[in-house]
Amino acid sequence: MAGALLEACSSLLSKGIHPTQIASAFLKSVNAAEKILEDISKPVDLANRADLIAAVNTCLSSKVVSQVSDARR
Repeated sequence: MAGALLEACSSLLSKGIHPTQIASAFLKSVNAAEKILEDISKPVDLANRADLIAAVNTCLSSKVVSQVSDARR
């Protein structure tokens, strides 16, 4: 993702867009993304072990660790 952002910056700079305008747009994007993530997030009860395990399994499902996650329960 960082590489794609840097590539986009390079393209914008070559078009003559000032670096402060690019940085300002990135900050606006970060704020918008943060709001979207907060809006779609769901609270997790830290005392509920089953919910915590489900949340962790979701996070790890696309990782190599998921191959051994069932064996560690």
